[in-house]
Amino acid sequence: MARDEAATRMFGPPSRGVMRSLPEHGIDPASLYAASNVFYGQGILRLRPGFTKASSSPGAPSDPAFGEIPVGIGWANTLTGNFDVYVAAETNLWRLRNGTGSWTDISGAVTLTAGSTDRARWTTIYNKGTDETAFLFATGTDPLVRSLNGANFTAITGVDNAQDICTCAARVIQVFTPNLIKWSDIYNSGTWPSLNFVYQGDTPGRIVACRNLGTLGVAIYKEDCIIVGYSQPGSPAAAFRWETRVMRPGPASKNAVVDAEGIHYYMTPRGRIASFDGTNFSWIGDGAWPFLFDDATSGFDFFNAYQTTGFYDPGYGIVVFIYPTLADNGSGPTGLAIVTLPRPEWGVESYGIWPGTLSWPVASATQVFYTSGQFALVCRRLTPFMVNFFDNAVTADQGTNFNWSFQTGLQSVRGVQEVTKMEIEAFLARNASYGSATLEAITSHILGSDAGGSVSSSQTIDLTATTLVRDVKGFDVTGRFLGLRVSGASNTGVPRYKGAIVSAYSE
Repeated sequence: MARDEAATRMFGPPSRGVMRSLPEHGIDPASLYAASNVFYGQGILRLRPGFTKASSSPGAPSDPAFGEIPVGIGWANTLTGNFDVYVAAETNLWRLRNGTGSWTDISGAVTLTAGSTDRARWTTIYNKGTDETAFLFATGTDPLVRSLNGANFTAITGVDNAQDICTCAARVIQVFTPNLIKWSDIYNSGTWPSLNFVYQGDTPGRIVACRNLGTLGVAIYKEDCIIVGYSQPGSPAAAFRWETRVMRPGPASKNAVVDAEGIHYYMTPRGRIASFDGTNFSWIGDGAWPFLFDDATSGFDFFNAYQTTGFYDPGYGIVVFIYPTLADNGSGPTGLAIVTLPRPEWGVESYGIWPGTLSWPVASATQVFYTSGQFALVCRRLTPFMVNFFDNAVTADQGTNFNWSFQTGLQSVRGVQEVTKMEIEAFLARNASYGSATLEAITSHILGSDAGGSVSSSQTIDLTATTLVRDVKGFDVTGRFLGLRVSGASNTGVPRYKGAIVSAYSE
């Protein structure tokens, strides 16, 4: 056997996510042909974080007694110094105070009528007339309800069933399908003057969601365009100036818009991901869009787009969308699209999309700010209904393990007349607790299909072996194009991948 140096190929740690829009031999080493439940963070490819139920968190609150699907989750810092997390179930409203103790039913005289297909959105505002923090829920089915400083919820009289709510320029904004926008008095969530409204019927599509843009602007997301309202002086009825900014498909649902570092990110009903900052609009990560849209099992389920939700995790600089897949068959969502934001200091120059799958479906999600930190909460849409933390320290979804994998693109082999053997040295971090990973060689002769190549027999990499200098695996394979696949389960292996060397030989 003779080695040809021209047959050596280097694969670095991929930082650009999945690039399924390219042919498998056109994917550069900084991207992947396929991946599941991994992402690039702080210079290495790693396992995605899992979810820990709230009762296992440092505050160790009791597990909630929700008897129905949670349709919304939010939070507020009250003027009395408390940090409250609120959950709207289908009929009841719950509060957890300061991350400890028990979940308290604070429905009061309010009984929601939301069903399992409804989703609740929330906002907070200072209520000047009562000198209290007002927390508000809108389900699209029930009149607006609010809690003042964490007290029992009450219905706000004289308001309709808002599709979505947010706060801008010291006013609460309500949007109604198909085209109506209303706003409250300044610092008053309970007073809605009859002239404080505008219709946007001359723009295409129905209103889906609203989000504030800083303190003086608000984005109204419709099915086919984005309208921006700018705060302006004058009468309350003319408190905003409205402009149509973008003529593009809007978000899949009112919970499918995520605010991260002042930029809105959203997922459309076709699984495409966009960013909007009030002025500039971009499609991001379109290289992965065919994977999210076309895949027969993990593809986006258009008919259940209302289930889409998302959150931001600042620790790794990622936006996470949880979307309904075709495999969910309406009982989801369990699909994951992890968006890595540009981080030049980590070697991430552009957006990357990393697909994945949850172990159980999620009903709602949000990110919260608490004691100078930020973290994400999700509510399971599965009995027993639980609130979970997105936890960088765990590798399971509330005790349920998940599989992970990633597959490189194919690189051509030059200088070898006929490949009969491959050797792969995968650079994975070693630790006594990291377990093992499965390594497979990927080959293709003629790129005759879009399957990413043929998969060889597998070999095991022992990640607990911390004294190895070289750990080269040999494969008896033939091919004109070469790559590799690494996989495992979250309870048996923890990947910390930093690249690989693939060598081809002929005899």
